[in-house]
Amino acid sequence: MILNRKCDSHSAEEPAVGRRLIFPLAPGPIHDITPSAMIRKATIRDVKAIHALLQRYGAKGELLPRPLSRLYDHLRDFRVCEDRSTGQMIGCCALQFCWEDLAEIRSLAVHPEFRGRKIGAALVAEALAEAESFRIKKVFTLTYRPGFFQKLGFRLIDRSELPLKIWSDCMACVKFPNCDENALIIDLASSPDDQDIPPKTDQV
Repeated sequence: MILNRKCDSHSAEEPAVGRRLIFPLAPGPIHDITPSAMIRKATIRDVKAIHALLQRYGAKGELLPRPLSRLYDHLRDFRVCEDRSTGQMIGCCALQFCWEDLAEIRSLAVHPEFRGRKIGAALVAEALAEAESFRIKKVFTLTYRPGFFQKLGFRLIDRSELPLKIWSDCMACVKFPNCDENALIIDLASSPDDQDIPPKTDQV
């Protein structure tokens, strides 16, 4: 089941509140999350599977479906989870940069047969690690299941706090302009460069 125009649903067996990087992964080409599943960057061959998974939840009004053309345009935003035994794409997540210090987690979805395995949490952890590698300071998401993201360290905010440019995709949603999703945001750690700057002092 999907959480929102951009998110996936999970069982109650999720990480404790306040723990953000449940799987402390550095951004890279492939990471194993179980002996039979791995997370990797999406490739051209994944686009139709991503599209089918998003359409599945979009038909229920739980996620904003994205046309194939947009998925090709934004393919490099995506990571996918693959079942090693079958080669099936069983989950996806995109990290989209919105501004120099702001990014969005979107199109987070996990195949219903693979729920409860913390695949969604692992995909979010990968997205946050990638955001940190680009020195992004804040990452937000829009969701119907805020509890899932709160357990990963996100906090609720008013949607009016988000920049107007992020609502362009929402115009394609059947619920526009009466959006009933929750907006959440997480503050990422300061970049090493920020930490190296000494405090200002008055000098005579």
